[in-house]
Amino acid sequence: MRRSVISVFDEFIPDATALYTGAQWNEALGTYDKIAIQAIADQVASTPTLTVVIEHSNDQRNWATRSTPIAVTLTSGTNNLVGTDNGSTPGLAYARLKISLSGNSAHLKVIVCLRDDA
Repeated sequence: MRRSVISVFDEFIPDATALYTGAQWNEALGTYDKIAIQAIADQVASTPTLTVVIEHSNDQRNWATRSTPIAVTLTSGTNNLVGTDNGSTPGLAYARLKISLSGNSAHLKVIVCLRDDA
Protein backbone atom coordinates (compact mmCIF):
# COMPACT_ATOMS: atom_id res chain seq x y z
CA MET A 1 0.00 0.00 0.00
CA ARG A 2 1.28 3.45 -0.88
CA ARG A 3 2.07 5.46 2.23
CA SER A 4 3.82 8.58 0.98
CA VAL A 5 5.17 10.30 -2.15
CA ILE A 6 7.94 12.83 -1.52
CA SER A 7 10.10 15.02 -3.73
CA VAL A 8 13.43 14.61 -1.92
CA PHE A 9 15.97 16.14 -4.31
CA ASP A 10 15.92 18.90 -6.95
CA GLU A 11 19.41 20.20 -7.71
CA PHE A 12 22.07 20.66 -10.35
CA ILE A 13 24.78 18.02 -9.94
CA PRO A 14 28.34 18.84 -10.97
CA ASP A 15 30.61 16.15 -12.39
CA ALA A 16 32.21 13.66 -9.98
CA THR A 17 30.36 14.90 -6.93
CA ALA A 18 28.37 12.75 -4.48
CA LEU A 19 25.37 14.52 -3.00
CA TYR A 20 22.83 13.32 -0.44
CA THR A 21 19.17 13.90 0.22
CA GLY A 22 18.58 16.33 3.08
CA ALA A 23 18.63 15.05 6.66
CA GLN A 24 14.99 16.14 7.04
CA TRP A 25 14.04 13.10 4.88
CA ASN A 26 16.05 10.44 6.77
CA GLU A 27 13.24 9.33 9.08
CA ALA A 28 10.57 9.27 6.35
CA LEU A 29 12.83 7.33 3.95
CA GLY A 30 13.60 4.79 6.67
CA THR A 31 10.00 4.27 7.80
CA TYR A 32 8.95 1.87 5.01
CA ASP A 33 10.98 -0.96 3.51
CA LYS A 34 9.69 -0.69 -0.07
CA ILE A 35 10.93 2.32 -2.01
CA ALA A 36 10.25 3.25 -5.63
CA ILE A 37 12.46 6.03 -6.98
CA GLN A 38 11.77 8.22 -10.01
CA ALA A 39 14.75 10.27 -11.17
CA ILE A 40 14.25 12.90 -13.85
CA ALA A 41 17.53 14.15 -15.30
CA ASP A 42 17.57 17.09 -17.68
CA GLN A 43 20.11 19.61 -18.94
CA VAL A 44 22.28 16.56 -19.63
CA ALA A 45 25.38 17.16 -21.69
CA SER A 46 27.29 14.22 -23.15
CA THR A 47 26.64 10.78 -21.56
CA PRO A 48 27.35 10.85 -17.82
CA THR A 49 26.68 7.90 -15.51
CA LEU A 50 24.08 8.46 -12.78
CA THR A 51 24.10 6.31 -9.64
CA VAL A 52 21.48 6.44 -6.87
CA VAL A 53 22.33 4.39 -3.78
CA ILE A 54 20.05 3.83 -0.79
CA GLU A 55 22.06 4.03 2.42
CA HIS A 56 20.66 3.18 5.86
CA SER A 57 21.67 3.71 9.47
CA ASN A 58 20.41 3.36 13.03
CA ASP A 59 22.28 6.41 14.34
CA GLN A 60 22.30 8.81 11.31
CA ARG A 61 26.08 8.94 11.63
CA ASN A 62 27.38 5.61 10.33
CA TRP A 63 25.82 4.71 6.98
CA ALA A 64 25.85 1.41 5.06
CA THR A 65 24.75 0.65 1.51
CA ARG A 66 21.34 -1.03 1.37
CA SER A 67 20.91 -1.20 -2.43
CA THR A 68 21.66 0.55 -5.72
CA PRO A 69 18.33 0.90 -7.51
CA ILE A 70 19.62 3.20 -10.27
CA ALA A 71 22.95 2.93 -12.10
CA VAL A 72 22.63 4.05 -15.71
CA THR A 73 24.32 6.04 -18.44
CA LEU A 74 22.26 9.11 -19.31
CA THR A 75 21.64 10.42 -22.80
CA SER A 76 21.54 14.06 -23.91
CA GLY A 77 18.26 15.79 -23.20
CA THR A 78 15.77 14.55 -20.60
CA ASN A 79 15.92 11.10 -18.99
CA ASN A 80 13.07 9.57 -16.96
CA LEU A 81 14.39 6.72 -14.78
CA VAL A 82 12.76 4.38 -12.28
CA GLY A 83 14.45 2.14 -9.73
CA THR A 84 13.07 0.10 -6.85
CA ASP A 85 14.05 -1.56 -3.60
CA ASN A 86 11.51 -4.27 -2.78
CA GLY A 87 12.40 -4.47 0.90
CA SER A 88 13.93 -7.95 0.72
CA THR A 89 16.74 -6.64 2.96
CA PRO A 90 15.21 -5.18 6.14
CA GLY A 91 16.09 -1.54 6.52
CA LEU A 92 17.59 0.19 9.52
CA ALA A 93 15.79 3.09 11.22
CA TYR A 94 16.92 5.86 8.86
CA ALA A 95 17.67 6.04 5.14
CA ARG A 96 19.07 8.53 2.67
CA LEU A 97 19.90 8.60 -1.02
CA LYS A 98 23.47 9.04 -2.23
CA ILE A 99 23.38 10.56 -5.70
CA SER A 100 26.46 10.74 -7.89
CA LEU A 101 27.19 11.66 -11.46
CA SER A 102 30.39 10.95 -13.35
CA GLY A 103 31.29 12.15 -16.82
CA ASN A 104 29.49 15.49 -16.94
CA SER A 105 26.79 17.50 -15.16
CA ALA A 106 22.98 17.52 -15.12
CA HIS A 107 19.93 18.77 -13.27
CA LEU A 108 18.20 16.03 -11.28
CA LYS A 109 14.84 15.77 -9.57
CA VAL A 110 14.15 12.69 -7.41
CA ILE A 111 10.69 11.65 -6.22
CA VAL A 112 10.20 8.63 -3.97
CA CYS A 113 7.12 6.51 -3.32
CA LEU A 114 7.19 4.71 0.03
CA ARG A 115 5.16 1.52 0.44
CA ASP A 116 4.48 -1.31 2.88
CA ASP A 117 2.59 -4.61 2.78
CA ALA A 118 -0.50 -3.40 4.64
